[in-house]
Amino acid sequence: MAFAERLAFVKQNLQLAEEGAVAEDHFHAETRALHLDGLVPAGLNDQTFLQLSTYITLADWLGLQLILPQSMLEPMHNAGRRIALDWADYYDLQDIKIAGRPFDVLLSADGIPDHQILKIKHLRRIGDGVKFGELRAMFKPDVTIAPNRRLHDLARALIAKHGIKGCVHLRRTDRLIVGNLRDSGLIFNLATQPFNVIAHLKHQKFPPNIYIMSDMPEDDPIIAKMRQSSRYKFQFVYDFPELVRMKQDNNYKLFAMEKCIYEQVAYRADGKRLRDFYCCRGTFSDLKHSWLHKLQDIMYRRQLEKERLEKERLKQEQLEKSQGEQA
Repeated sequence: MAFAERLAFVKQNLQLAEEGAVAEDHFHAETRALHLDGLVPAGLNDQTFLQLSTYITLADWLGLQLILPQSMLEPMHNAGRRIALDWADYYDLQDIKIAGRPFDVLLSADGIPDHQILKIKHLRRIGDGVKFGELRAMFKPDVTIAPNRRLHDLARALIAKHGIKGCVHLRRTDRLIVGNLRDSGLIFNLATQPFNVIAHLKHQKFPPNIYIMSDMPEDDPIIAKMRQSSRYKFQFVYDFPELVRMKQDNNYKLFAMEKCIYEQVAYRADGKRLRDFYCCRGTFSDLKHSWLHKLQDIMYRRQLEKERLEKERLKQEQLEKSQGEQA
């Protein structure tokens, strides 16, 4: 790709981090690396396979190395704790490929002269210049990033020791409220109920020993119902003390390790497969866009909000009682 074409792209589509900066002064023949002023705060998957993969592809197209961006992880998925994203905790940074080709990233800008770094503002989903979705559509990222080797080996050892044959990613917490791109929280709730999960596993002839990767609390009724199954031995994070400790320390690291389990077993199911199976059975396929489904979804959301407020009220009462006893 001609340098002039790449320079034109930088001038037309990217915002330089320095106000009033001129593209020609920051992207030239000696430019070696691309630096972002951070990522949009989100969960690990979003920041990796949505955002980072796009910027890796952009850097590769510009003929530059990417300086790994600094970011924070969304606290909602980590018991409310806000932590910095250390890429090496989750991935093997020596094993990144783009379209099958090795791609080297830089951990920092140390040793690189400032004039050899193209510094840009990250492309927010809503903002000036080219939109993030447009950038992904332009480059169609084909990036693979190997997991952290220690997490990969831990997953392999757990699979071997406990005879795990299959894995189901059962994401319910936030999905029950926001749903996903296609469906409401109501559909997602029904699709991830034990009756549908077990029906899907039977249909796909899953073996009995299944690990459930999920962020449900230990006392969630869904877990209790699944443990009652006579056909399947469902195992959860709470069955493994070492994983409970990992969850308490950093839930994102647990998630990355569970993804290793998911990738290493032969039998796998996730929310999309459960949703497709549920809808294909006809339960809601003909009602999905009907007034009845919309009414049911409104009622469902109201019930969730009512339950949330009740939990907050009980929590506040408990706190006030505790403070009264201490006084």
